[in-house]
Amino acid sequence: MAKKLCCIIFFITVLLQTARASTNGQTLLHWNQTEYDAILEPPIINSDCEYYQICNKVQNYPMELVTSLLEQLKAKNIRKFTTETLQADSGDYENLCSFKEEVYYPRAAKDSEGKWHFILNGHSQAFQGFVVERCKKSCPAGPFSTDYTLKCVQKHIYRGMVYLDMEKRRLAVKKFKIPSCCSCTLVN
Repeated sequence: MAKKLCCIIFFITVLLQTARASTNGQTLLHWNQTEYDAILEPPIINSDCEYYQICNKVQNYPMELVTSLLEQLKAKNIRKFTTETLQADSGDYENLCSFKEEVYYPRAAKDSEGKWHFILNGHSQAFQGFVVERCKKSCPAGPFSTDYTLKCVQKHIYRGMVYLDMEKRRLAVKKFKIPSCCSCTLVN
């Protein structure tokens, strides 16, 4: 009961922050620098990132362009989009799934159409951070009939993030999937 109440409060807080932050498709800034056009390729994503659909380390991240864009946003007094912090949960329950909870400062994420985009985050200045919970391993064997097994399933939610829209040369807001929790499921 305590875990469910904590999750409900967390999701309500997340929904309020996302609704307050912006709407899907909103443009924050356009850039005119054509010098970056030749080097901008889609993000190179490793298998771990592919599984979780979010990535905080991207081999070909355009840090020079991102730094320039963050400076332009700073001049407009926009220093953060959203940042979340981890909160300790002192519920008296046992998690069946092993998971890792952390704050991610993504540099790439997959949108609802399955396309990867660069996400705006600086090297030393985090612009947006999200609490994620990633499954680590399978559920333990449970006291169930032999017809059923327990399986840990990675669940996701959609969150608004500022991303680099390369086609239109702009910073915009779009919803991306992030790992929200690890759910132990009974399967036949």
